[in-house]
Amino acid sequence: MLLQVLATVVLLGATLSTSWCERGREESRSDGCSYTFLLPQPAAPCAPEESTVADETTRRMHDLEATVMNTSEWLLKLESFFQNEMSGVREENVHENQESSNATWLGHRTSLQDLGDDVKAKLLNQTDWLESLLLEKSLSMGRLESQLKQHTQEMHELQDQSRKLERRLKSTEEKHAAALLKLDVERLALRRRVDEQGGQLQRLQHQAVAAELSTKLLQEQQAELLQAVGELMFSLQTSRDVSPVSGMQASQQEQKQVFWDCADVYRSGQTSSGVYTIHLSNGSDATKVYCDMDIQNGGWTVIQRRLDGSLDFHRTWTDYKMGFGEPSEEHWLGNEAVHRLSKRRTYSLLITLLDWEGQKAFVLYQNFHLGNEKQNYRLHLKGFSGTAGHTSSLSMDGPEFSTKDSDHDTCSCTCSLIAGGGWWFEACGSSNLNGIHYPRDHHKGKMNGVKWHYWRGASYSLQGTAMMIRPADF
Repeated sequence: MLLQVLATVVLLGATLSTSWCERGREESRSDGCSYTFLLPQPAAPCAPEESTVADETTRRMHDLEATVMNTSEWLLKLESFFQNEMSGVREENVHENQESSNATWLGHRTSLQDLGDDVKAKLLNQTDWLESLLLEKSLSMGRLESQLKQHTQEMHELQDQSRKLERRLKSTEEKHAAALLKLDVERLALRRRVDEQGGQLQRLQHQAVAAELSTKLLQEQQAELLQAVGELMFSLQTSRDVSPVSGMQASQQEQKQVFWDCADVYRSGQTSSGVYTIHLSNGSDATKVYCDMDIQNGGWTVIQRRLDGSLDFHRTWTDYKMGFGEPSEEHWLGNEAVHRLSKRRTYSLLITLLDWEGQKAFVLYQNFHLGNEKQNYRLHLKGFSGTAGHTSSLSMDGPEFSTKDSDHDTCSCTCSLIAGGGWWFEACGSSNLNGIHYPRDHHKGKMNGVKWHYWRGASYSLQGTAMMIRPADF
């Protein structure tokens, strides 16, 4: 629109110049005239955009205002020029023909006034349009300035938060760096300690190996010594002339007989249950045993009996090796005696059980053998049967015997101290017929009692038990 206004003004100037030139040629016929109008060069128009930054809009508004002011100044100069020219023309035409001059001047004046009115009207329209555009741009710039102010405030807030976070991050990094430095120092100190202790541990391991070898040698020597002492003690028992007791006095013929076990006693015709004397080897090492001649055709040598809890079974390795108690009452025959008996022939093991409700059960192992002391009296069993559970509560995997002062179980603990008594515990196992004997009404919920897990459970303490052996071919 502004360019249209300027073009109109240029056209007006050109028209006036042409009219005056023709008039001059008609009047003077000699001198030519020309007029040159220097118009302000407006900035190149740019199409308005919806999303422009505030700086670009402000710059364009300033350019537009400068163009309007330059155009206004130019129009004032043009109007002044017209007035000066008109004054000159009037002065030149004073001396000319008054009538002809007046008529021509009136025609030019009328045309000039009409053209000026038209230019003024167009200029007014353009001015109104420019004012409305300026107002619109001002409002848009106001909104942009408000948004810019809001964004600036938000940016300042974000900058404050960023500075706070940077300070916190710096503080955290400093703390972490200090902590890492401290940990590194501690790590180096620990590394030195580990290296030092590693050297000490290596020396201790060498010493432990040497000590273990010495201990093993001493244990072997001790075992041999204990074996010799045991044999000596069994030999000393032969110095007494002990007769078997069966409720009746034995005859002189019976006293002269030598029995290897209760099966030999039974075969000799003595079929009454009672205490008899047997010899463990070559007619020597005589010892008293209780022979059960009633259960399953008799001939059983009793090696353990629990009746009423009158005897303490929580004993040492030596006690269980040599035996304790009276054969006719609660007793343990002795691991060494059982080992000597079972090494001569194949034996069967019978275990009888009695609970506090009067119920009885039994367990039979067809093959039974007990290792020597060097083997920690390892238990060997085969051929399980009986009425005391669907499976054996006594381990059949060759467990070793353990007591409170000699632990050979597979548990990291000492089962004998936990369960009481001496037994083939393995990993504290599911049986212990040498546990603590609890009286009636106190026999339940006892993990260290006289137990057989697969019959009455692991926490039921039985009333009575008996363990007895007999040749498998009896």
